[in-house]
Amino acid sequence: MKNIGLEKEMKDHFFYAAEHLFKEEQKVEAAPLYRYIIDRETDHNDQTFLLCHFRLFQCLVGISSDGNKEALGRFEPFYSHLPEDNQLDALLLTANVSYSLGDWNRVERYGDELHTLSKNVYHNRPVD
Repeated sequence: MKNIGLEKEMKDHFFYAAEHLFKEEQKVEAAPLYRYIIDRETDHNDQTFLLCHFRLFQCLVGISSDGNKEALGRFEPFYSHLPEDNQLDALLLTANVSYSLGDWNRVERYGDELHTLSKNVYHNRPVD
């Protein structure tokens, strides 16, 4: 099925480049590529779209309190749609950002979600 918003091949190239930059700790350079994909993707359930939101959140966190608050607000609607392994990382980071902002209700909520998800992942792990 053809993606109307952003051609798959083009999206894959941008994503590959952004991931390479991200892994090289060049988050400032990676952020515009993630934004480009997010702004043009029409399928909001697409895994690349969701991962771009997470990566952009990771890129933006730590710049300033206002930046953290804005990054958290943009990312919040998407974290629960990530695969479980990314969701665990996302919940930990959102809890830490909420802590840095002094938003104790969010800290508690994300902490509870992190606890529940980690228990589920542990209990559903393959046993050797």
